[in-house]
Amino acid sequence: MLVHDTAEIAPRERVDAVNAVFNDRESPQSVTYTTDAVSRHQMYLDDLGPGVHVLRNRGTGLYIVRDARHVAQGAPEQFALFMQMRGSGLLTAVEGSGLIGPGRLSLLDTTRPYTYRQSAFSDHKVVILEPSVLDLPIDILRSAAPGLLGSPLYPLVRAHFSELCNTTTELPQAATSAVGQATVQLVKALVTTAAEDHRQHEAMDDALLLRISLFIDAHLHDADLDATNIATAHSISIRQLYYRWSRSGRELGLAEWILQRRLDRAGNLLADAGRALPIATVARRSGFRNVTHFNRRFRDAYGMSPREWRDAHQPGGRA
Repeated sequence: MLVHDTAEIAPRERVDAVNAVFNDRESPQSVTYTTDAVSRHQMYLDDLGPGVHVLRNRGTGLYIVRDARHVAQGAPEQFALFMQMRGSGLLTAVEGSGLIGPGRLSLLDTTRPYTYRQSAFSDHKVVILEPSVLDLPIDILRSAAPGLLGSPLYPLVRAHFSELCNTTTELPQAATSAVGQATVQLVKALVTTAAEDHRQHEAMDDALLLRISLFIDAHLHDADLDATNIATAHSISIRQLYYRWSRSGRELGLAEWILQRRLDRAGNLLADAGRALPIATVARRSGFRNVTHFNRRFRDAYGMSPREWRDAHQPGGRA
């Protein structure tokens, strides 16, 4: 949801407006633009349930300062997990300072002073979490910040984070809450493994089915993806994998789930890429070795061939 757009505000009032929206949506801080050019800024907000929301900020580079005076004003205890989507920024906090480039996750304790100077054009995404939803002591969250890159879950959480709330379609409340709960599970597992905290095993176990689902999606292109690969990647036995999967309440078995996700990917590729991708390439990128087998499975699932599906989803086609 778009909650702020400087296009609707007179240029001379934009600095005050961006300060107001940041202080309203986040902790007390001061914000200025890093250029004398006409400033532009958009802020999007998605609530993912109690204690979890996502902010995305796009536009002219910003200099964000939260000093001791702001901290003294008081604010709810929150932690921010953020990623620079475009541009770069220099973060200076209690734990140290460093340049944050696109695609890197960083964890910030917003109850302490910090500064963040972004480049001329910036696009960053922030998940703001209350410690209560993570059910972790503040010192664990703080100690995890320098070691995020060392967590075995870092690539998985980064992939989840980069796609989080990218859709412009408003999700049903139940789906939004599920995304929020999944995000909390992943962040908790990331933090506890980065901090090498004793809770990491419990957090990893709680997030196991979510991690398996994300692993499957990340490896759909691999025609050899099977229960053995999945179990090995998650350090569990095949028997444990099938047991946990059956207890998850999913209507489809593991093999059927993988097949359905491959067909979903194929359908999206055919609709989005149009005729730019040959049918054989779509089949291969979706994990099918044999085009004939792919065609048969696709028709069984969707009632039409991949070619008919592609044609129906082109401009002027009948979807």
